[in-house]
Parts: sequence; C-alpha cells; structure tokens
Amino acid sequence: MDIANAFTIRPAMESDDATLEWLSALAGEPALRRPALIGDVDGIPVAAISRLDGRVVADPFRPAPGLTAQLRLHRSGWRVGARRDAARRHVRAALPFLV
Repeated sequence: MDIANAFTIRPAMESDDATLEWLSALAGEPALRRPALIGDVDGIPVAAISRLDGRVVADPFRPAPGLTAQLRLHRSGWRVGARRDAARRHVRAALPFLV
C-alpha cells in the first residue's frame, strides 16, 4: 500500500493528549502538547506535529516519511482556502491573459 494515499491528518483534540504522550515516548522525545496535528495510518496514530514549534514525533516502528512531510505542509497552512483563493485572484488580476 502506498503511504501517500493511506493516511489522514487531523487536529489533536483534548481526548488525544494520551496519544501525543504515547507518540512522544515512542520517539524518545519530550511530550508534545496541543495545538498539534496527528497523522493516522489505517486509523492508528503514527506521527504528530506541534503547531507551535513544528516539532515532529513519530512511531519508529511504523516509518512514514511521506506522512511527516505532509504534516509539515499542513502546519505551514498551504491548504488554507481563503489565502489560496486570494493569491489566485491576485495572479489573475496581474496576468489576465494567462488564466
């Protein structure tokens, strides 16, 4: 199964605090706190990223390099629709003949 298509990314909720601590312990890192994003593979949490400092913790027994990269992209906000749409409008205004 291709990891690029087999994961979900979701915000960590209050009920995920134990999951964040578990992933941090597996990675041998200090506990990650919310706000954070969690990446699940087949419904099992495999990695998480802090929205504050960008620190990533991951289960070393289930390597998922594609998931880690996607967590970083989600944290950076590249998927925020309003900003993307605003950028698209600016490009269209500047270069109307291309779009």
